[in-house]
This record gives sequence, C-alpha cells and structure tokens, in this order.
Amino acid sequence: MANGLITPKLVLQVAEAASDLEITHAEAMAITAGMFSDLTSAMMFGFVLWTMGMIGMAVGKTVERK
Repeated sequence: MANGLITPKLVLQVAEAASDLEITHAEAMAITAGMFSDLTSAMMFGFVLWTMGMIGMAVGKTVERK
C-alpha cells in the first residue's frame, strides 16, 4: 500500500531535510519507517470503521423491511 506513496520528489525532500539537520542514514530510515507504520495503522483503523459502518447500514436496512 505504502509503495505507491514514495515519489522521487518525496525522497529528495526527505534527503534534503536530513542533510540540513545532519541526520544519519539510520535515523532518516527510522523516521520514514515510523511515518509509514503510522499511515498503515491509520488506514487499517479507517478500514475497520468503514466495515463497521457498512455492516451497520446492512443491518439497519434489514430491520426496516420487517
């Protein structure tokens, strides 16, 4: 999922920011990994909420019919 979000421009921006702050390669990788793990967990949380909403709507429609 996250692979599509890594653009050359983003990589350059991260590299420039890292060189400005004098961050080591390992630290830059840790920051990037942290960003993507947060994004993935946020997407999973959103998907769970969406699924619950779909189930709730289906149940609501079924109850209405009776």
